[in-house]
Amino acid sequence: NSYTLLKLAIYCGFLGSLFGLFGVVFPYLELIAGFFLGLSAAWLPMASNTIKYYRVENDIVGSKNIGITVLLLVL
Repeated sequence: NSYTLLKLAIYCGFLGSLFGLFGVVFPYLELIAGFFLGLSAAWLPMASNTIKYYRVENDIVGSKNIGITVLLLVL
């Protein structure tokens, strides 16, 4: 599912950013941060394009899911 892939890409980006912040103190975490940020960068465009074209058919962004969407954007 493209929506699940989009959420996974956002979570990987968040983890990569978090490990990158801690990489200042622990330099070995920068490698892990790069891994997660790379996964996020690879998955994000594909999932975003697919959702943009099929979101009306899948009913992903509706009035019932708008709170979850806003929460993900804030994170």
